[in-house]
Order: sequence, then C-alpha cells, then structure tokens
Amino acid sequence: LPISNKLRTEGLRDTARIRLQNYRDSVFPRFETAVNDYLQVFNAGFRLCNVSPANIRAGSTCNYGVLINSTTVSITSEPGAQAFHNTLSSGDRNSLALAFFFATLRDDPNLGDKIVIIDDPVSTLDEHRTLSTAQEIRRLGNQAKQVIVLSHSRSFLCSIWAGADHSNCASLQIVRDVSNSKIIDWNVNKDSYTEHDRLFR
Repeated sequence: LPISNKLRTEGLRDTARIRLQNYRDSVFPRFETAVNDYLQVFNAGFRLCNVSPANIRAGSTCNYGVLINSTTVSITSEPGAQAFHNTLSSGDRNSLALAFFFATLRDDPNLGDKIVIIDDPVSTLDEHRTLSTAQEIRRLGNQAKQVIVLSHSRSFLCSIWAGADHSNCASLQIVRDVSNSKIIDWNVNKDSYTEHDRLFR
C-alpha cells in the first residue's frame, strides 16, 4: 500500500510539472512581448530578453536580462561586471518595473473585477515617460473596476485628469490637519494652471 501511494503521488507530481512547463511555455513569450511593447511606449533604450523558467527551492520563478545596444545585461553579475544596478538609471529601472506591472495587468482576464492602486509611479521618469504613463493609466481606467493613483506630482495627476471621464472620477487630496491628516476634495482645474498661465491670463 505505501508503494502504491508513493507511485500515485509521483504521478501527480509529474503531471503538475508538465502542466507548469506547458503554462510557462505559453505565458513567458507573451509576457516578454508585452513588457517590450510597454518599453517601446516608454521610449526605453533597452529591451527585455532571455526570459526563462527556473526552479528554486521555494518554487517556480524566472530569469531574465535586458538588451542594451546588442549587449545582454543580467539581473545579477560578478563584482565589477555589467548588471542592472550599474547599467540602468533609476528612471530606466522604474520604466522596467512599470512595464512589468502593465504587462501583468494586460494579460489578466479578471481585470474588470479588480481595483488597481498605483503609488507615485513617475518619481524618476522624464517628461515623455511621465506622459506615456498617464496615457496608460487612463487606458487602464477604462478596463479595471477602479484605478486609484497616488502621487506627489500635481502636474502628473493633472495630466491624468485632463483626459479622464470626469463623470466617473473623483479628485481628492490628503492635507495635514494639526497632528493628523484628512482627505478633502481637490480642485484639479485650479491646480492645472501654472504661475506662467496665471501671469499670461
């Protein structure tokens, strides 16, 4: 009896491994393409490459690198060699993280039932990538159940608001109230004017 249980368990394990491998063979190429699509939207000078499955003690994971000027850079490397931390700028790393994030959402069949929270996504992005991120967030707002965006950048939030459906949105701000904070309405239109706009007007 113990031998038959062992054989049955090994059979279930082998079946699970085959299913996992089939899933990875299907998902990884699509995910790599989706990430690279977003990197192109962000006008990044690099691409994701060599996405491959890996089995570690904790479970299943993946390895990947980025391709910069026909040179592959891995996540980690030997001391002194090219790696993410000494090759990509903070803006590039943030763009890659956003590309991963948006690619994951794009492939989610249940996105319409989900609330997505995005916290300060553009702190190290240039103007083009900031505007591209605002466009992607507006597009996401039409697909997810709800999108909540938090940011210190008023101009970024104003750019999202400018193209959003105002009948289905709310603009709020967190302000200090003595020793606490409170959430109040935010007049985006008023804050959309820069000092230059005010002087010109």
